[in-house]
Amino acid sequence: MLLESTVGVGTVVTLIFPRSMSALPVAHDGGIGSGENEKREATILVSEDNDDVRAYVVEVLRDLGYRVLEAHDGESAIRLLERPDVTVDLLLSDVVMPGMSGWELAQRARRIKSGLKVLFMSGYPRNLAANEDTVRDAGILAKPFTRSDLAHAVGLAVDGAQEKDSRRSQQRDAR
Repeated sequence: MLLESTVGVGTVVTLIFPRSMSALPVAHDGGIGSGENEKREATILVSEDNDDVRAYVVEVLRDLGYRVLEAHDGESAIRLLERPDVTVDLLLSDVVMPGMSGWELAQRARRIKSGLKVLFMSGYPRNLAANEDTVRDAGILAKPFTRSDLAHAVGLAVDGAQEKDSRRSQQRDAR
């Protein structure tokens, strides 16, 4: 380590590390959601009452190539789902919201569109057992989450369900 300091100018610290012959680690997110700005076929409805969180989630999903609709609460999300010109593939909702919880939103949303895929975001994932019947076929993304956490969870919710449906369909066709 080299240390140089000059009064009134500043300090320079130089660290010298030995060269390693090992390969550098490669970041890998499983291939789901890795294509930045690649157009995706899915439309995602994001329902989140926190403006900053909603803006971040919407920006990341759009960067990942998804079509994104946004709602600041459950009632706004329901109004979007009821529109005949709107198609939604995935509801991505906060669990704790004023007026209508994410659980209530998911139940009402599935009455409007049966089979709607649901992914919850929650800062309190340990409290989810009370709503296990709602959660059974929905994913949970614990807050705080990273960009890659979001990409992976959404990719599994959208593409993973399609892969399962495709496998079931292939199995039926084989019979």
